[in-house]
Amino acid sequence: MSFQVGDVVQLNSGGPAMTVTHVGEKKFQHGGVAPIVACTWFEGTKLNKDTFKPEILSKVEKQA
Repeated sequence: MSFQVGDVVQLNSGGPAMTVTHVGEKKFQHGGVAPIVACTWFEGTKLNKDTFKPEILSKVEKQA
């Protein structure tokens, strides 16, 4: 599945809704690369951010 900046996603195992802020690649010293998705989310008033493998994320359906 591909993600775009602004998508709302969630870990496949559950958790808070997160907003995608960057889609790119992580480069390793040995020359390999891996896709990453950077996300932000709130826990109360605390802003959190982290990067995830795209395989462990799912898009959250927008409510009408």
